[in-house]
Amino acid sequence: MNKRFFLAIAAVAMMAVSCSMNETEEINIVTSDAISLNPNTAVTRASISFLKTLQDDNNGFAVYADNGTNPSAWHTNIAGSNNHIYGGGKWNFLTQVVWPTAANDYPMTFLAYHPAKNQSNGVITDVTSGYPNVNLSVTVPSLASAQRDVLAGIKSTGSKPSSGTLSMGFKHILSKVFFTVTNQFKGNANNTQNVYVLAIGFKNLHTSDVFNVRTESWTGNTTGKSDYNYYNEFTPRGFNGTPYTEKLFNGETKGKFYSNIAEMDASYMMLLPQDPDRWDTYNGGDPENVQPPLTDDALVRMLYRVEETAAPANPNFIGYKNANNHPDYDGSDLQKEGYTGALYVMVGYSYDPAWLQGNGYQYDIPIPGATGGRLIDKEYYDDKGNPTGLEVIDIEVPEVIIPSDDYIHLSPIVTPWNELDGQILDQ
Repeated sequence: MNKRFFLAIAAVAMMAVSCSMNETEEINIVTSDAISLNPNTAVTRASISFLKTLQDDNNGFAVYADNGTNPSAWHTNIAGSNNHIYGGGKWNFLTQVVWPTAANDYPMTFLAYHPAKNQSNGVITDVTSGYPNVNLSVTVPSLASAQRDVLAGIKSTGSKPSSGTLSMGFKHILSKVFFTVTNQFKGNANNTQNVYVLAIGFKNLHTSDVFNVRTESWTGNTTGKSDYNYYNEFTPRGFNGTPYTEKLFNGETKGKFYSNIAEMDASYMMLLPQDPDRWDTYNGGDPENVQPPLTDDALVRMLYRVEETAAPANPNFIGYKNANNHPDYDGSDLQKEGYTGALYVMVGYSYDPAWLQGNGYQYDIPIPGATGGRLIDKEYYDDKGNPTGLEVIDIEVPEVIIPSDDYIHLSPIVTPWNELDGQILDQ
């Protein structure tokens, strides 16, 4: 389902609007002549765009407009700096602006975006507005909690609406991405295994691009690469560091990493629409000879372990419940450090499809699935994300954890923004 919010360009009387940091300039304008933007549908993302969030934003929206049959410059009073803010129950420009009255002052086109550039939002890093374009330079922070839902819209009218209101749709310009887990073993639902995920996220995604508000499109000139973590991190915390909290799954179908709405809202990743070079685990239909991922290949990576609970129980089905059960533990550096906690394998997956703006993608990981994922690091990791020096036995990078001929290929179902499935290539 597309999740959009709408701006209503409405006629209002003179109003004094207080927005704590910003004060609306009061101008005596006759009722139905002033232009006001009034978002009337909440936008949800992840961690930002509920309607109340927009209302509480003292910087409001940035708006540009041009008008006339052959415009050559931005409207004098609507050129990016006269933001639209909320206060006193109403939306208004900081300095009110009247609707044009002459026929040759139309069409009138509005371009707008949120968050406004004059915020330290850490996502829109620059705005260039040489007429007739508004270009947003966007760099997505690697930390999910710092990411923002960037919104943009454009709407034209050939005359002042008789009602004084013009509906204007804003669209999400990023891609919303998140993970779930289905307990599955060799293609079958499974609740006799406890799956413990220590960390999951993407490796080697593009970080920066430029969005043209008028054309509603990205340049596609993506730059920079970064890792984006969804649950916990892959940063080693040292022997004396605080352990990461592992997430337990048992018998779930599309089980969530976050248990309540507030956590879920804060956990979506807002990432650039992109089609990076992804790790090829299909290998032309020859999965037995897949090559290790290249340095810049994009992929999903995960640290996890599995305990078999059905008789005969095996707490070390994948990974180890206790490090001292590893055959090379005695005499190891890990033993000298006194660590006896869990050991996790580092696996990788390819994924599909290429991401489009305004779409959300849910990637459901079958764990351990048909293969258990492909090993991308020979070492086990401890609960603080540290490589341990103890190696995975009898499996080499990038072999599958569980030898099997039952390779799963999941077809992605992509619908706009909310209920979306992506494809984990568990092969």
